Amino acid sequence: MGDMAVSNSIGSNVFDILIGLGLPWALQTLAVDYGSYIHLNSRGLIYSVALLLASLFVAVCGVHLNKWKLDKKLGLTCLFLYSIFLCISILTEFNVFTFVNLPMCRGGI
Repeated sequence: MGDMAVSNSIGSNVFDILIGLGLPWALQTLAVDYGSYIHLNSRGLIYSVALLLASLFVAVCGVHLNKWKLDKKLGLTCLFLYSIFLCISILTEFNVFTFVNLPMCRGGI
């Protein structure tokens, strides 16, 4: 069932970017409040989308270089690369690499 696993890894990234982000924003700007703008809290979204597209590219290239076979070596490589993606995404949101989020309020007076 390697073809199902590869389809899931590729399809989930495309679904996240196009449907998970695009559809709600399109509904907001076209149906709820026509001509409005979407204001994002995080300027790190562009980095996350770029990382998702890069992971999609790496997954397809990895499967192609492995002669379209999903084995233990490729699976462990994908898990390792996914952990790197998570670490980079989390560190970006915490302003480690660059300043993308405003400081949070402390909540007390």
